[in-house]
Formats: sequence, structure tokens, C-alpha cells
Amino acid sequence: MSYKYPYKSQLKKELAKANAGIDYFVWDAGELKNLLAQAHKPIVEIGGPTFDGYYFLDTVPLTSKPVITNISKNPLPYSAKAKLAAKKVNTIVDATNMPYKDASISMFLMKCMSISSDWWLDLPEEQKDAASATYNKEYSYARLEMAQVAAGTLSPQKVTYAQRVKIFLEAKRCLVNDGLFFTDGTIEDIVILQKLGFTLIAYVQLIENNCSSYEFVMKKTT
Repeated sequence: MSYKYPYKSQLKKELAKANAGIDYFVWDAGELKNLLAQAHKPIVEIGGPTFDGYYFLDTVPLTSKPVITNISKNPLPYSAKAKLAAKKVNTIVDATNMPYKDASISMFLMKCMSISSDWWLDLPEEQKDAASATYNKEYSYARLEMAQVAAGTLSPQKVTYAQRVKIFLEAKRCLVNDGLFFTDGTIEDIVILQKLGFTLIAYVQLIENNCSSYEFVMKKTT
């Protein structure tokens, strides 16, 4: 039996109206189809569900139904889809310390994950103002750490605030060899994952306001 990610890629719809080579660029090494067919261990989404879907999973058959996880019981708290999102979460998982065994997962999916922890969002409203300064500092520290890891001046294992780096380390631990990581971010994210032993096998690059962002697929190779 084959499965599909339940939500179609909104990005693919948007790019149908854009100019290839000017507004965006798509590259695919041609490995994805075969690797997806070989993905016989569980597929896990981190921080799901993703109502905007995944560009490289649009209409693509999967070998198993993705397990949708989130670190919070209240994902997308300020969204009109907050209640629906909460119902779609299968289990609560701290993505920086996942309960899965080494080399036990075929694929991870993750989009729009915060650079630093979103603990502030789960606070009672009356506590948020007092905590906002601490939260903003942690975010700034996390951005510094991301840049330092990408530059090679900070070990990924030594980050304190960079939540994405911690998740990347856990994804590497849990994935099988040739396991796939579908995610998004900046060129920093791609460089960090490459330093951790992942290989880039597909990406779509968006050009907006003279800045680049990416949705991409990495393969664990070492």
C-alpha cells in the first residue's frame, strides 16, 4: 500500500505563476524516486502538520503513512487552523531529543522550524511580556550559533540555543544510511547539514526581495 503526504504543496502552485530562472530555480540530482521506493522504515514529520505541503513530496507515493509529531500540544497557536493542527498531531516529541533508536527512521519531514526554542508561545498570556526579552535574546544567540557552525568556528555539538542544529544532529542519529531529510531554510542550513554528513539531492531556490530561501532534500551519507 502506498501513501501520500495529506497536503499539497502551495509553493508548487505559486511557482506556476513565477518566472523560472529569475524568481526561482529547481535542481534535482535524480536520486529521489529510487530512494523513496527504498524507504521501508518509519517516516516522521517534526513540528507538523504542514498545511502548505512539501514541494518534492507533492503527489509522490510513500511507503508508509507519516507519523506527525510536534513538541507542543498547541501548534500554530495564532493560526485559524490551530484546532485542526492540534487534532492532526499523532504524538508529542521533543525533536532535540527524540525517542527513536539509532538508524531506525527512513525519512524526516520538517518545515518552518524556529531557529531557537518556541517555549515562549506556550506561556500563559499574562507571563509573555515579562519573558519576551529572554526569548528574544535566545533567538539572537541561536542566529549567532547557526552562523558559527556554518563557518566552522563552533562545533554543532556545543550549541546552546540553536534548536535547528540540535534537530539536525538528532535527525542524523536516527536516520538510516541513505535516509532522507525534507526541510527548508537558508544556505546556512544546507551548509550545516553538509558538514554533518548529509548530501544535497534536490532543492528549489526562491528569490524574494533580493534574498534566497530554499526548500530542499538531504540524504544521510556518513
